[in-house]
Order: sequence, then C-alpha cells, then structure tokens
Amino acid sequence: MSTDVNGRASLVHSGRWAEADEALLGELDGASGARALELVECPRPPASTPAPAPSHVVGLARCAAARAVVLANAGHDRAAAVRHADEAFALAGEIDPDTFWHSMLVLLHAEELDRVEDECRVLARSPRHRTVVPLLLARVLALSGDLTNAHGVLSGVVERTGSSLAVAWLVEVMAELGHPDRAVALLESRGLRGAMRGAEHRAHLLAARGAAGLAAGRFRPALQDLLDAGRVLASLGVRNPSVVMWQARAALCASALRQPDLAVALAEEQYAAAQRWNSPWGRATALHALAIARTDERSMQRLQHAIELVAAGRAQGGRTRMCYDLAVLLRERQSFRDAESLLDTAMQAARSAGNVTWADRVARATEAVVSARTTAGGRLSSQEITTARLARSGLSNREIAAQLCLTTRTVEHHLSGVYQKLGISGRPDLAFALGALS
Repeated sequence: MSTDVNGRASLVHSGRWAEADEALLGELDGASGARALELVECPRPPASTPAPAPSHVVGLARCAAARAVVLANAGHDRAAAVRHADEAFALAGEIDPDTFWHSMLVLLHAEELDRVEDECRVLARSPRHRTVVPLLLARVLALSGDLTNAHGVLSGVVERTGSSLAVAWLVEVMAELGHPDRAVALLESRGLRGAMRGAEHRAHLLAARGAAGLAAGRFRPALQDLLDAGRVLASLGVRNPSVVMWQARAALCASALRQPDLAVALAEEQYAAAQRWNSPWGRATALHALAIARTDERSMQRLQHAIELVAAGRAQGGRTRMCYDLAVLLRERQSFRDAESLLDTAMQAARSAGNVTWADRVARATEAVVSARTTAGGRLSSQEITTARLARSGLSNREIAAQLCLTTRTVEHHLSGVYQKLGISGRPDLAFALGALS
C-alpha cells in the first residue's frame, strides 16, 4: 500500500489525475490505508475530534471511501461508488469521522439523501462526529428544498467552525432564498474577494458566488465565476456536476447575455455527465437550462421532463423556476389554466423553501395570467415588442428612447406594460419570455 500511496502522490503533484485515480482503484490493503483519503480530491470537513489511532480496519475503510470519491469525482459507475461508500461506512464509519464524512459525501452526490439523513441522525450525539453531522444535515436540507432550516444550521456551522465549505453552501442557500447581496457580503466579510486564489474549497466558493450573481441578475461576473469554478474542477479531475453544480447556472447566465451557443454547449455538457452518473436532478437542471438557451418547439417538452424528474426525487433545487418558466411558455400559447396550475406549484415550492422573493414574483405572474384569461387581452403591441427586444439586447432606457425617438418615460411605460402582460418581473426574464413569444 505504501508504494501505491507514494506513487499516487507523485502523479497527483504532477497533475496526472487520471493515472492517479487508476492507481488508487487498483489492489490496495489496509496496512497503511489511513493515507488514502489524503490523496483524493474532496472537500475537507471542519476539524473534528481525533479518532483513535488508525487500525487495519480503518485503513481498509478509508481505502474504500477513497475509491468511492474517485468514482464520484469522475462521474462514472454510480452503483460502484455507492457500493464502496457503503463498504467504507460499514467498516469504520461509526468510529472514524474521516471515513464517515467521505462516504456520506459520495452518497450526497448520488442523491441518496434519505440514507445520509438517517445515518446522521444516528450519529448526531457522537462526540467524534459533532462537527460534520450538522454540515451534512444542512446540505440534505438545502438539496431537499428546505432552505430556511438549511440557512439556520449552516449559519451556526460557519460561526462555530469558520469552514469555507460551510460558507460556500450558505452562500448558495442565501442566493436561493433571494438574498444574493447579503450572500456576497458574507464572502467579502471573510476576505473572499476577486479570484480567491489559494482559498480552501475555491471551486465551491466560486460556484457559490456565481449562483449569487445569477440570482442578482449580474450575469457577466456570475458567468466568469462559474466558468472559473469549472476550470478549477477540471484541473482536479472532477467532472461530475453532482459534486459542484456549475454548468447549468453558467448556461442560464450565457442565455441572459445573449450567448446561446455557449449556453447550449454548457447545458448539453452537464446533461451528458448527469446521464453517465444517473443523476435525475443533474439531468433536470440541464434540461431546464437547455430549454432557456434554445427556445424552440422542444422547450416545453424539456421543461415538462425536467419538472417530472425533480418531482420524482428528493432533490428539489430549481423547481420553482422550472415551473415558472414553463408557465411563461403556456401563457404565451394562451393555455391559461395550465399556466395557473404550474404557478400554483411554483408558489408552493417557493413558500416551502422560504423564498419570499420568488413567492412575490410568482404572485405577480399569476395575476397577469388571470388578467389575460379573463380579459382575452395581454398581447404585446408592435411598439412594446420593439422596446422589449432592445432592452433584452442590453440597451438602457435612455438609449432605447434615443433610438426610437421616444421619451424615457414612454420607454418605461412600454416596458412596464411588457412585464405586466408577460407576467415577468423585469429585464432578467426578457430573454426567455421573448424567445417564447417568437
């Protein structure tokens, strides 16, 4: 084992991750397997109470956990990754916090949320696991859509441990709750600015800041953060979108920036990776992003499939917006009853998550759909369409007014009518709404 560990260390340090992973997946024993987890790319847990001196059994458990992490990072053979994680936990998860942490993370990536929650509840009172259990439970809550409780738990973990991984996950939750500016302020309060070079868990932090930028409508810096996160992950051999979700969010940013080719490429890349890993949630978010990027006759079908995938599992991230965006399509096709039904589902998801911002947004969309259904109106005038398309292209109200020989107040009036008739909140939604109208 020592030779294999040293050989893998050499490969890792030279950036040869594929060969390093292959070496670790070979024949290993427990003689010095305690080092195996040091040599895989995986977020480190907050400091925990030291476990007893590693034994032969602990070495075997860590080898199994390392194999599981390697397979999860690569995004291949989900069943084998889960099997290795189960083996690791069965051997030493209750006595070795490192084995427990790594095996539970792999189960999270495999969307085995019920299993992770059950094991964490069992070990919640264990002194050895008291720092990692709350962080894992918070992640389960966040992925399940219980954002308010996830926020509370993660805030406590950040305050107690200062874990940069907990900060990244908290920033994501705050963005999903509709507080992106507060999320960025949290990062900056901890000195996490700019490129964050040298920061622990840099890819997670960049992806989290990208999620906050997307939520705030700051698409260009958000896209840069997400692409940077992808580059960091690629350099570490992490190709599974279930480890860090960045492609779908980057695709949504690219769509908003009128870069459809990039958006489609990112969404298709995530879909293929999620298909290999057999991740329903990964496929759903990719289909959603693809529907936004390529507004054609298949957009509705993609969104419907995405909603079905999310509804069938426990991972609920993005469900509110998926239902909202499909309702926009249905409203433009004057399928008002179906649009109202989807907006009801979106409202339930937003309220369940505790996202007041999205709840308000859905409420306004519902009012617009009801108005359109009852008045048989709601179609955009040619002037409104022209004004909206110029706004979508990035022109300011003053620039639009100059180009159309209108007053700024008239432009504001036209855009207000567009937002009301389409049931959208503002410029960030114009790209998709106008694509659906076309």
